[in-house]
Amino acid sequence: MIGVAVLVLLAIELGSYIPLIGLVPYVLLFINRRASFVALYIYLLLLFLFLPVSSVYSFSTLAVAASVLLVLDDVLRGSLRPQLWELFAIGGLIASLAYTSAFPFVVLGVTGYALYRRFGRGVMYLGGWFVVSTVLLLLLRSRLGTWGSEAMAIVGVGVILLLIAERRVNVEVETEG
Repeated sequence: MIGVAVLVLLAIELGSYIPLIGLVPYVLLFINRRASFVALYIYLLLLFLFLPVSSVYSFSTLAVAASVLLVLDDVLRGSLRPQLWELFAIGGLIASLAYTSAFPFVVLGVTGYALYRRFGRGVMYLGGWFVVSTVLLLLLRSRLGTWGSEAMAIVGVGVILLLIAERRVNVEVETEG
């Protein structure tokens, strides 16, 4: 349910109707779950093709990326029944619209908390990836001039962290056996 609220508030914050297209997967969730996933992927394509964002360095881009994670989480859960913490989070999101610079940070905080509630300590890898990617992008900001190079840097950091995590799991399994 938090994903619906974030999409509506994001559309208000950005002044664009594109985030509202993300409500289609919710409607299709009642009809067919697979169709909901297809609609989610189409929404992602439309979002990154038509939303006017200049680079990954803007806070609005971070809010859009976090909203996609919240929508995906809601679609994976398959339920639109709000939980108590979501109602408090929606209140905080609405309050953050009064000070527009705070909105992306509140969306990131709500996303982090939602993912922590769903996945537990596994979110630490996501947080590590986010921090390392952010530091890398800020250090290489003058050399990464296009979306493609920024995306490849983010993907590269993700692959490296996945390889490190896999290596750690393999070492733990070998020492137990």
